[in-house]
Amino acid sequence: MAHALAIPLLPTRDLPEATAFYAALGFACPFRQDAPDGYAILRHADGRELHLFLHATVDPSTNYAGCYWRVADVDAVYRAVVASGLAAPSAPSARGWGMREFHLVDPSGNLVRVGQPAARAFTRAPAS
Repeated sequence: MAHALAIPLLPTRDLPEATAFYAALGFACPFRQDAPDGYAILRHADGRELHLFLHATVDPSTNYAGCYWRVADVDAVYRAVVASGLAAPSAPSARGWGMREFHLVDPSGNLVRVGQPAARAFTRAPAS
């Protein structure tokens, strides 16, 4: 079976601002077009990929778009975020759903959650 891959597409009000934000997180931008429609493809050396599309009227205070990056070492990613000077509201912590994660918000208000499976197994709710 071929490897399946889901790639998030996030709205941005400003492609240069967004690509600079993700570049600070280690993403390269191998493709960007400004016309006829703004679009960028971003790739990280660890295999993460993210696509951005221009949505000039997106309001960061009401934008509900987001994505989840499952990574091998959430603490290393968090340290890279801190070293880049970008703000992450809190350090990684264990969540009740079995993940150790943190989150950050990009300049267009996109919520980016970053996590890895916690060391302990989580308990599923009983089937009804």
